[in-house]
Amino acid sequence: MAIALTQLLHHDFVSHGTDGQGQHLDDESMPLVIKAHRAVLERLALEPPAWPFRTFDGPRGFGGYWRANYMSGSWKAWRDCIEQILGPTREALEDLQELGSTSSVSPGGRRAASRT
Repeated sequence: MAIALTQLLHHDFVSHGTDGQGQHLDDESMPLVIKAHRAVLERLALEPPAWPFRTFDGPRGFGGYWRANYMSGSWKAWRDCIEQILGPTREALEDLQELGSTSSVSPGGRRAASRT
């Protein structure tokens, strides 16, 4: 679930900042997805990303953040910004996934249930 939410957030913010094609979320659903993402990561004992925006538009939106941080007109700057926010989360999830494939201990430190 954490990987899917991370991918969804990455896709939609990059898409909105570039061509707007294929977005799944809107300003109403984005804060809910960010909260769900945070809850899932905390359950895995991972540090959730610090979001400098919560929506695509509006007072706490990416547009205002984009302009305030001199990213207007640069799709690369926007993609780099999203990577800076979500990259560490993705890497931590990949590390957990790798650990899970070599260990019978779950990310929360509990031993996985046997399937016998």
